[in-house]
Amino acid sequence: MNLKLVWKVMLSLFMLVPLSAQQDTKPVLLHKIEPQYTEEARAAKIQGPVTLSTVVRTDGSFSAIKVVSGLGHGLDEKAIEAVRQWRQARHEGR
Repeated sequence: MNLKLVWKVMLSLFMLVPLSAQQDTKPVLLHKIEPQYTEEARAAKIQGPVTLSTVVRTDGSFSAIKVVSGLGHGLDEKAIEAVRQWRQARHEGR
């Protein structure tokens, strides 16, 4: 996907968000679990970031978690397991 298309999609999504939700507020994580490192990844000396996309529900839980950029060796699955346990604070008007 080219950068211009990504920007247009992001801009379109921003325009769909209600004005009250467009305020400059940072998300606050209430509960964060770090992903576990797998023995397979340790043996292969694999390290680096796993990038995920997700939807934050109104109750602060995360759903529709998908791997955008992964490392394999079980690390992608461990990242998803960890994010499923995260909780974000609810904001007024959201």
